[in-house]
Amino acid sequence: MPKFFIDEQGDLHAFADDGSEDSLIKPSMRLATAEEITQEKSLKELAAAAMGAVNAEYSHRMGAIAEAYPVHERESWPIQLAEAQTVLVYPGGELPDGVTSPWIDQCAHQRGMTRLELAQRIVAKDTAYRTVSGFLSGVRQWHEDCIDLLLQEGEGARDELQAYDHQQGWERAEEQLAT
Repeated sequence: MPKFFIDEQGDLHAFADDGSEDSLIKPSMRLATAEEITQEKSLKELAAAAMGAVNAEYSHRMGAIAEAYPVHERESWPIQLAEAQTVLVYPGGELPDGVTSPWIDQCAHQRGMTRLELAQRIVAKDTAYRTVSGFLSGVRQWHEDCIDLLLQEGEGARDELQAYDHQQGWERAEEQLAT
């Protein structure tokens, strides 16, 4: 369930309750009361609430993937990938003079594997992450498109916006991951 705030114009905004969107809450906003949340909402407010629920679900699913890794390790992902791509350019992972892969060399040594083996694993994990991330982003953006279309339909779509099912489509992510 999203958390709701009222901005200085009196518009209702929905934010993920997991804290992932807290940076979007402006100091001038105030927490909405239960009465404000349940009162007749404008179509824009209904769309914002639906999108807030979608974004919360997206953040939850992406967070579940990322939280398996400590933040400092995640911060090294661009370095890991750049070094892995460099290593894979050279036959057998043998780097010529002047070309280095310090992160991979140290990590591979500690794990008792070759530079090439670790580079291959890094690229495989990066591909898997990008696949899932792209899929989940696609589902989120599909929801955004659906909500925008309902908003464009106007008052005739009020009931659909009010009852918008932000859970639809995500089940395809489990199917994708299972293959």
